[in-house]
Parts: sequence; structure tokens; C-alpha cells
Amino acid sequence: MDDARRTGGWTGLGAAVFVGVVVAVLAGQDRLLLGMVGAGTVVLALLAAWAGRWVGPLIAVRSWPLAALLGMLTGLGLLLALALLASLVGLCWGIYDGVRGPDWAYSYLGKPLLAVLFYGSGLASLVGLCAGLCLRALTRTRTVGS
Repeated sequence: MDDARRTGGWTGLGAAVFVGVVVAVLAGQDRLLLGMVGAGTVVLALLAAWAGRWVGPLIAVRSWPLAALLGMLTGLGLLLALALLASLVGLCWGIYDGVRGPDWAYSYLGKPLLAVLFYGSGLASLVGLCAGLCLRALTRTRTVGS
């Protein structure tokens, strides 16, 4: 059980760093955007390591399709957490900017939330699915012999 937790934590951490590198490459040379991607990757890595430690034992004892589904759902859950964080950053930016206009809630809260969910859902699903399958493969031989 502890081995599945440890493996889940490392798998989640590795998946988060992989996603951060992919998004940083897609971000190009914009320093502000790269800084935001870096900060988001650190937060995502911490959350993914925690989630991996929690879901690792569940994936270790499930069938392959359920392991893939649990990995995908975990990836989407982490994306939702990151989208809420992006919305909070948008709110802080809006307060700093002076919260102008009648549509400030949509501009500073809704747009970051929807952008992260829309653009990240495919990548989060795919990486979560792969992480669930990798975690199942890494813990399979250890749980079968026990």
C-alpha cells in the first residue's frame, strides 16, 4: 500500500512536470507567460503528487480500464483545481487593475476559468489516462506477488 502511494506520488509529479514542459514549449518566448506557466507547474506538481499518493492505491488494485478511467478523472480534477486557481489569479489581477467595467466578473474570473478548462481538457485527459496506465503497470507486479 505504501509502495503504491509512493509510486502514485512520483507518477503524478512526473506527469505534472511533463505537462508544464509541453505548455512552456507551446508558450514560446513570452517571459510573462513562461513565468505564469512555471508558477502553475509548481502548484500543479504539488497537487498532482498529493493526488497521486491518494489515488495510487486505488489504481493499483483495479483493472486496466478502471485504472485508465481513474487516471483520466484525476487529471480532469487537477485541471479543475488549476482553473480555479487561474480564476483566483484573475481576480487578484482585476483588483490590482482597478476592476473596471460592468463585465469585470466575466473578464477577470470567467475568462481564465473557461480558458484553462477549454484548452487544457484534452491534454489533462490524455496525460491522466497515460499516468493511470503507467501507475497500474508500475504497481502491477508488486500487488500481484503480495
